[in-house]
Amino acid sequence: MPMSTIMAEFEPAVAAASDHSVIGDGSSIALVSRKAEIDFLCWPDFSHPTLFARLEASDRGVFTLAPDLPDATITQSYMVDTNVLITQWQGALGRARIVDILLPDAGPGGLPTRLIRQATAMEGHIPFRLLCRPRPNDGTEIPATETVRNTIGFRSASLPDLMLGRHDALRAGDGEAHAEFTLKPSASAAFILSTRAAVEYHTTRRLERLIDLALAKQGKPSETIITSS
Repeated sequence: MPMSTIMAEFEPAVAAASDHSVIGDGSSIALVSRKAEIDFLCWPDFSHPTLFARLEASDRGVFTLAPDLPDATITQSYMVDTNVLITQWQGALGRARIVDILLPDAGPGGLPTRLIRQATAMEGHIPFRLLCRPRPNDGTEIPATETVRNTIGFRSASLPDLMLGRHDALRAGDGEAHAEFTLKPSASAAFILSTRAAVEYHTTRRLERLIDLALAKQGKPSETIITSS
């Protein structure tokens, strides 16, 4: 089956605004559905147009990262006293987790805004699918794509410097990046969306270390905020 057909089947119906959780960095927020679909994000902050806005219209961009676990029960929770969001799937074939973190612009000389997503197979060998379809400038632009090793670069008139990394399964499509991969038990795959310089700075090891630190520092998740199946 062609990849375009596979990814088209992967695009679920848009969730209602009330069915989203929020992650933020102090200058912007992302709305994350209970299935870990980022349906709204101004980039890099509130003073700029949306990068993902499928919540407003189906053609205005989305970022989906999720396991292929049919009929799983899905729960979401935040790490205590943070906006680090944990989405977990529990199904007959195994258990999986997505961690979502939005880090702020560190100012002059520091790193820019970074959206970090981590997929983990908690139990079982878990297949995952990723679709990153940015539509800059409030959905009016379809960016050109470029593959550079294990990253995908996006360029448009209003957003000339955007990159997604790092995974060997990443492939460039028409204005989008997609991937399919399987993780063995306890294995993880981390992705970062930011400028080229920030993505190049965050090697796979640095990225995993940053996520591990965020999770370990805060202890266990808070109470479940959403449960669905």
